[in-house]
Amino acid sequence: MVENEIIVYEWKGIYGFFPYIPRIANLRQLPKDDEAKIATDWIYNFKSKGKGSDKVKEMVGYLAEKLQCNKIIAIPPSSIESQPNALQKIYGNHIWRIEDTETRKWKHEKEIPEGYENSFIISGVTRDDKILFVDDICTSGKTLNYYLDFFHGKGITAVSACLGFHYKLKYKEAKNIEPVKQYVKADIKQNEEHPESFKSCEEAAEYLSGLGYKITWRTMYNHWKKKGYIQPDMGDRGFSYDRVMKYAINRLKKKATLKKDKEEGFADQLQKEELRGKETKRKLDELKLLKEEGKVVEKALIYQQFASLTVGLENAAKGQAQIDADDAYELIVNAENGPAQFVEIFNDILDRALNEMAKMSNIQVVFGEEV
Repeated sequence: MVENEIIVYEWKGIYGFFPYIPRIANLRQLPKDDEAKIATDWIYNFKSKGKGSDKVKEMVGYLAEKLQCNKIIAIPPSSIESQPNALQKIYGNHIWRIEDTETRKWKHEKEIPEGYENSFIISGVTRDDKILFVDDICTSGKTLNYYLDFFHGKGITAVSACLGFHYKLKYKEAKNIEPVKQYVKADIKQNEEHPESFKSCEEAAEYLSGLGYKITWRTMYNHWKKKGYIQPDMGDRGFSYDRVMKYAINRLKKKATLKKDKEEGFADQLQKEELRGKETKRKLDELKLLKEEGKVVEKALIYQQFASLTVGLENAAKGQAQIDADDAYELIVNAENGPAQFVEIFNDILDRALNEMAKMSNIQVVFGEEV
């Protein structure tokens, strides 16, 4: 871990900060300076001893600010006697376990059991709140997604986070963290005729498209598998009508809305282009004025004069070298101190070449005003 650097990762709509390796056997195989091992030790010390609370507050607070969440709620442990856990000691007991539930420590793929909602109570939360849930470890995301759906069912805006992702999850760095959108509870009229469920993304996307939503089965599949915006609740691949409509209302736009956004975006683009054109014209006018005042010399003219100077220096040096060639050769061959005198002659050749170059009538030197 790098001190004072907060990097946020994301996996299927859940945010996190570090990798976590749960098995001691795997940890023992890693060197002491391995980043995943260091992160795992740090998370374990926080969970078991409460060490590093200030760092947790800093990281989670940073994420809450980015998401514009006004309240942070800790996920409770599975047993009553384990309360308050390290996160509850920081963020309070907004969710409090009142009935023990089966631990999911080594059974993360199991579904949340029926009646789970009776195992906890909620306090100090209103519909105007924007909640950031935080758990210590995310292995499958089922617990965090359960609370997310539970709060959404009450019409409360919420998003999930953890301190550490299971190291095998394919999480990625969250480079653009946007404020969480206000959750809109789906107003579903039960007396209208509609399918009770959908067997696949293809069926759900086709139905939503018929209602005017901009959606394809591939987009919905990506929202399920990669983004975690929607999860099956009717078997492995099926979705209930209520879940599909909540997903559509909170994640999708209707075609008419998209057209309006596109038109407004095009108008904004035209305005930006017009402003850029005006700025370019202003800069050109300013440059023209500087030229007229003699404060600016064109680059092409500078290059031309530099080339003339170079050619002049070359010709003058060659001429002077030819004149003094015999003397230089005799010094190198016959004199004991020939090299030193040769250097002296060479410097003299260069000085006279520069003087001859300065006399050339085709060389012009343009001086600008001193600043």
